[in-house]
Amino acid sequence: MKADPQYLAPVMGAVDALTQLSQAMLDDLDEDHHGFTWWRGYVDDKRLALIAEYLMASVDGIKMSLGDAAFLVDECSQFSFADTKWTRDRVEAVQRMGGGMDTILRALRRSGVDEKRERRIRLAREHVFYHLAQVLDRLAAIIVGVGALNTPILKADWKIIGNEETWKKSQGREKSHWTQPAIGRDRQNWLRTSILKAVDAAGPADWLAWIDGTRNTNAHRAPKIQMHAVTKQTRTEPERLVYLFDRQPKWSMTEAIVGSQSLRLDAVWLLEDPLGLMRGALGATASVAEAVGNLLASLWADRRSDPQLLVQPAGQWPTVLEEPELSFAGFGHPVQITTKGGAFRVSPEQARRLRASGVFSPELWK
Repeated sequence: MKADPQYLAPVMGAVDALTQLSQAMLDDLDEDHHGFTWWRGYVDDKRLALIAEYLMASVDGIKMSLGDAAFLVDECSQFSFADTKWTRDRVEAVQRMGGGMDTILRALRRSGVDEKRERRIRLAREHVFYHLAQVLDRLAAIIVGVGALNTPILKADWKIIGNEETWKKSQGREKSHWTQPAIGRDRQNWLRTSILKAVDAAGPADWLAWIDGTRNTNAHRAPKIQMHAVTKQTRTEPERLVYLFDRQPKWSMTEAIVGSQSLRLDAVWLLEDPLGLMRGALGATASVAEAVGNLLASLWADRRSDPQLLVQPAGQWPTVLEEPELSFAGFGHPVQITTKGGAFRVSPEQARRLRASGVFSPELWK
């Protein structure tokens, strides 16, 4: 058996838990009638097929995102090590010649491979949080699916779990036309409480909100001051230049400075080793993913034993095949492929999923 890369070690507990959940789902697939065997009778077959496949794809997506985040932390570590040596060599060369700060800054100007290395470090530093936030959004999707919450699974995000009012709305209302049975709502509440306990245990206060804010700011907002600082020399490590992450990622640069009511560096930026912070964020997210995987595997088994415990709501997939079709056909650089007749190969597991999703049953979609 091929060994997993060493950089995946921090996320393997979560990957194993999610793999067990995925296998339980795969074992319950109904290739003839679509969806899962014990989901029959909840909603129409189209929605069962769509929700079931999206649920399994989301589990796969969580494992992929965890692996991508772990890879980026490792990449950032390797490139940062090389960049620290490059920086020290140039600073020491200038100091030996008696040069001052202006000379050092000129020596640190980059081009070629050195500029690319700095860019790779910055991209890894940013993208690791994109993938960690992906984990959280995809976890929300499988929580919605397995937890039978009445909210669109395609739009699931962590706010569904974090906001109590949103959670309650997704359970249905006593006086509405649709609601989960009382024992089912109790189990849903147990699920949410257990997940939030896992979040609290995984890291320091507000760690999850900090990751989400960092991702959103990097993806959607104007860039801020990229702050670097020189560390103090110790007995075991000489001085080095480190990047500082924002203390309040959701605030604009001006708000961060004004809102801190201080011009102190540590009031605006986190005085923490960037790789240590990234590893901590990866570990905390993986811990929650592992806990959620185990909790949902338990709930899945209970629902299989008692299909009336929770009802899979149609509201998880409000419309079927109603999104407008795009006319985009590429930018005019077609490729010639060797496959004949539109045939393609997939793994046996994927073939089962395709059959259960109804893609080979045109009568389902009429």
